[in-house]
Amino acid sequence: MNPENRAIMQPNYPETTHQISNTNPNPTLHAQLKLYKPGAPLRPVVNSRTLPSYKLAKNLYDILNKHLLLDIHYTTRNSTSLANGLVKVTITDKHRLITRDINDLYVNIPLKETINITRTQLLKNNNTQTTNRIINPLEVSLR
Repeated sequence: MNPENRAIMQPNYPETTHQISNTNPNPTLHAQLKLYKPGAPLRPVVNSRTLPSYKLAKNLYDILNKHLLLDIHYTTRNSTSLANGLVKVTITDKHRLITRDINDLYVNIPLKETINITRTQLLKNNNTQTTNRIINPLEVSLR
């Protein structure tokens, strides 16, 4: 990472580097049963929270939330806040509930277009230098 990008990641660069880097990353693998499917097959789950890539992505998430100002009305942080919000909704006979099972959603996101859209949105509220300092590590993280 070049020196210009250090300041945008966090003011105290050595501390951020220590938080992101890890000399002994140990991802763990465990399995969850898919009880809703016949035969209850296993779903492999990898806990990657100790990996530098996870920590970089988490740090970028915080930076993007600070610098990327979007007009989003329909978001929820967890199932509890979703349930609390749904209690307040008035449902009539004209409403329908539709659910979808999404498979491999993130594999299908076009990275180049995503980065370009993020750059455009960042430029609306930030200067070019700040935008580039955010986009460069974002490109590294996504690719």
